[in-house]
Amino acid sequence: MVLRPDVVVIGAGMTGLLLTKKLSDLGFTVLLLERESTVASGPSIRNEGWLHRGTYHAFSIRNAGIAVQVARRCIYGHEQIKSLVPEAIESVGSSSFALLRDSERRDELLERWDAAGVLHREVPRRLLQDLEPNLVVPGTASVYEVQDVSIDTRIVYRKLLHQS
Repeated sequence: MVLRPDVVVIGAGMTGLLLTKKLSDLGFTVLLLERESTVASGPSIRNEGWLHRGTYHAFSIRNAGIAVQVARRCIYGHEQIKSLVPEAIESVGSSSFALLRDSERRDELLERWDAAGVLHREVPRRLLQDLEPNLVVPGTASVYEVQDVSIDTRIVYRKLLHQS
């Protein structure tokens, strides 16, 4: 028997598994290839259990156009994972914060977040101190509440593997 998939997905990390599931749901025959002996052995397993929503990527990439594109993709993936595997979200009801140290780059940060659709709300620094009294972050210019959440990646991988 000769295998003739419609699509070959390379890499069984979170993105590869999500793509395999989405394509399979659309009726495509998908072959998922992974060079390692386990799934999610690359960058996916090193994401520290964090489901980004473009917050970091919109600002960390030097080229603004590329940064906004990557952030939008993160937002798409974030929403997909939250809708497919809501039980993996560990921080339901809690807030995430982004801290900006360089006040001179504030306008650039906000422009990129707005262009990418990164949800954010500036909050007083004292709010963060009230929530985390032992947190010491000297030199913080601005604090923003953002939509990044912590997740149990094992739950995500397990569900995506069984549904793909």
